Amino acid sequence: MPAFRCPLGCKDGKLVCQWHGASFDMANGDCLEGPAPKGSRLMFLSTRVEDGALNYVWGE
Repeated sequence: MPAFRCPLGCKDGKLVCQWHGASFDMANGDCLEGPAPKGSRLMFLSTRVEDGALNYVWGE
């Protein structure tokens, strides 16, 4: 499955793609509205906030 990098915003308890408008459930990553394909979901990655930026944490 290809990996895509899109800026996500938070709105009304959902993560929303700022480019295409697809929305995802914040609790489980499931797609709520397209254009992302039905049944797709976001991938969960270990992150940490450092100096106001959200960073991926390798190996956690």
